Amino acid sequence: MQFMTTRRLLLLRHATAEDFRPGFEDKDRRLTERGRAEAVAVGDWLRQQKIVVDHVVCSSAVRTRQTLAGLELSAPVDFSDAIYSGEAETIITAAGELDDGIGTGLIIGHSPAIPTAARDLADPDASDPESLTTLDRRYPPATLALLESPNPWSDLGVARLLTLRLP
Repeated sequence: MQFMTTRRLLLLRHATAEDFRPGFEDKDRRLTERGRAEAVAVGDWLRQQKIVVDHVVCSSAVRTRQTLAGLELSAPVDFSDAIYSGEAETIITAAGELDDGIGTGLIIGHSPAIPTAARDLADPDASDPESLTTLDRRYPPATLALLESPNPWSDLGVARLLTLRLP
């Protein structure tokens, strides 16, 4: 008898960031006061739901790093320039490269890559219908998708969208 491990993938769009700072690159944009509060709220929600993150892949941008800091997680982190500049396929590839010993992985990135990856992975037949409808309409800063799959990370394919946590 083989034990099936359910894997959970969390896809988080960074919290609210400043629009522009003269003389600085987009990658250097920081969280606003509201964004810092949103990041703390997401971390609190994870703890309330008793979701323990085993590993984080985070964009190398300042705003995603600050979002991660606000979550107050103790999981190991890989910072990725590819997540900063990549598309949905980059997000899905990063998930597929997680070690199979990881039960819950979190990827912190940007729009449109994060919401598109969530939509691409969400199984329309098995996912929460309300979350799917919301996902089709909006994915504001500090939105978190929780997806679940029995497959190994390398064969993630589609997953069940359990919930979409909005700020």
